[in-house]
Amino acid sequence: MAKRRSTADADDGGAKTPRKPNFSDADVRLLLNKYLEKKSIFQNEENSVINNRAQEGEWERIAQAMNSQNPLLCRSWKEIRKKYYNLASEAKKLHTKQKASMLATGGGVVDPDVAARSYEELPFWARFILEEILPAVIVDGVEGGFESETNAAAALEADDTQEFDSPPESTQTTITTTAADDISTLFYFV
Repeated sequence: MAKRRSTADADDGGAKTPRKPNFSDADVRLLLNKYLEKKSIFQNEENSVINNRAQEGEWERIAQAMNSQNPLLCRSWKEIRKKYYNLASEAKKLHTKQKASMLATGGGVVDPDVAARSYEELPFWARFILEEILPAVIVDGVEGGFESETNAAAALEADDTQEFDSPPESTQTTITTTAADDISTLFYFV
């Protein structure tokens, strides 16, 4: 069984690097504003070396801006990129929880004041990401779509109940071949 390390053991020889302080509100605001300025580069769907290098360069510029704001703390562009993705993920989670609480009435009507109040209770960075950065389809989903965790088979069964007046038409080509005394017919559907 492995021995648990205590803080005294860490002081003896296993020197750990000190933990960096949390991102301040000013750091988060700067990060989000700089991301928004270059949103078209960051959300480019193209997967090429040129695009990846452009994104890396923009992350490095954001890191330089953040490090110049606080010269005692030096963060790498990878740390800043991870922070942004963590913020975006957390914003989506908070939005999902907020939406679920609105729908928790059991099918009744949700008071608009309660819905607005609960949205305003989200942190500033979550509202900024949801309103300014993320596309609406990521935040709200596809209209008429269903969540992947739901029973997709049940949703598809509802669509399968429709009946067709006639079978679908297809073009049929007949080829007849003659070989000795045998005649065979082959059907090809196009």
